[in-house]
Amino acid sequence: MTNADGRVTVIGAGTMGRGIAQVFAQSGYDVYLNDAIPRAIDDAVAFIAKMLDQAVGAELDMPEALSFLAIIDGRRNELAALCRKHHVRRLELFGSAAVGQ
Repeated sequence: MTNADGRVTVIGAGTMGRGIAQVFAQSGYDVYLNDAIPRAIDDAVAFIAKMLDQAVGAELDMPEALSFLAIIDGRRNELAALCRKHHVRRLELFGSAAVGQ
């Protein structure tokens, strides 16, 4: 989800979510990364940091890589609030339903 002020919300910090978060961060968006499992967010941010570190020298300089990492905000346990904010009535997560009310 994106909004008019340049923020992107990525729900799910697995392989795909972390990749999406990194691409949006490198495109200049503020990224809110959310997952029902707090450890997944920590793992995703660590993985993105590793990928950015590997790009330093070849594609990025260090200040640029750090600035991209700094705009990724790992949100924990805020999925219900996001659902309410974006008027999501039903969200399927790994086959189970989470209802935003």
